[in-house]
Amino acid sequence: MQNEIARSLWIDASVYFDVNAHLRRSLRWIEQNPLGYEKRVAEFEDTYRNFSTLLQDPETDPFYYGNVLKFRDRFTPTGTFPLSLYDAVTICRALRQTGRQEDDAFLMTVHETFEEIQGKIESNEWGFPNNIINPNQLASAMLIEGFGVFMEHEYAFAGAGVGRDFVLAFEEVLLMHGEGTDLLHDTIGFMQQEKDDFSPGAAKRIDIYPYI
Repeated sequence: MQNEIARSLWIDASVYFDVNAHLRRSLRWIEQNPLGYEKRVAEFEDTYRNFSTLLQDPETDPFYYGNVLKFRDRFTPTGTFPLSLYDAVTICRALRQTGRQEDDAFLMTVHETFEEIQGKIESNEWGFPNNIINPNQLASAMLIEGFGVFMEHEYAFAGAGVGRDFVLAFEEVLLMHGEGTDLLHDTIGFMQQEKDDFSPGAAKRIDIYPYI
């Protein structure tokens, strides 16, 4: 894989999810056919950049981005905003190179994130990882939902449910800015099932897909 962020995520997933036969097959397929997966990681980062801009924009419209504003309200008292996927993976890679992984709180957070995701899959709390046939679509769903779990661990001070708020906020941005992306195509079905949780403007975008 040419994309180092995508490769780092793939390596961790291969370690933690090796016990699941379906995920193991999907990860092996992605290793042999990485371009679609790498494209989705890049689209995730592009969407996150738009997300970050909206978090800091005082003119962000609640009609379209109500969940973005709800997420922002959790962090306003701190004056800081969460790490991007790129930053989180880059920090993780740098820390692992120090050779003192067991001493680092951030790496422990990453470990706990993957452990929780693994538990959600094994308990069938998350049914989708065992039901999605297309490996690239599975990667899209795991990226978004998995980063939500990371938010729960890394930003516990923001309160319970911060991960779910992130997923909805991120998907609102994807709906409004992700026209034509594989990431949106892969996940629109989940959004359609949860349309009532979105802001009115974002929900309208769900209604008119695939005409956006």
